[in-house]
Amino acid sequence: MSIWTLHSAAAGITAERDGYKERDRRMRQINKQSTLGFSQIEVAMSTLIVGLMVVTALNTAGAAMRSQVGNGDRGRGMVFGSALMAEILEQAFEDPNQTPVFGVESGEATSPVTRVNFDDVDDYHGWSSVPQDKAGNVSVSGTGLTTVVTVALADPNALGSATPPSPSSVVKKVNVTVQQGASVVCTLTAVVTK
Repeated sequence: MSIWTLHSAAAGITAERDGYKERDRRMRQINKQSTLGFSQIEVAMSTLIVGLMVVTALNTAGAAMRSQVGNGDRGRGMVFGSALMAEILEQAFEDPNQTPVFGVESGEATSPVTRVNFDDVDDYHGWSSVPQDKAGNVSVSGTGLTTVVTVALADPNALGSATPPSPSSVVKKVNVTVQQGASVVCTLTAVVTK
């Protein structure tokens, strides 16, 4: 083998080695570019996921706060509604002093706005006011609430019916509804018999 052949063979190996180096350099460059691009996509997706988690957490916290406020209003409503219902149930079935008529009898005016002259259950029909005692003293802790009372003759065989098929003169259905603005906070129902 001649020196020329050895030199040619060495040059071929060197050229081949240089080709591998060039190919490796290009591959590293491609890998570096694709890795950078993938990192940007990962950052964008991570930001999106974290953003969605923050929105969900804030919605959950807001719902919990609204629930607490609603529970407080329901609790206050139950207190005032129960007190008014107890007052109504202490009254006579029908007026003990006059000829009974449904609703407020003559002389039982509600001006000023008090229930002091109410002496039977149906006198409360149509009553609507902020929470107050029978003498008309408004309760400060009832701010924002309204109590509404309906009294109706009822059929003892159809107490769940809104409009009884044959109302009786011996059964009255009393509903006390407590509202916060336009929304109903609680409703209490009682049946009074003669």
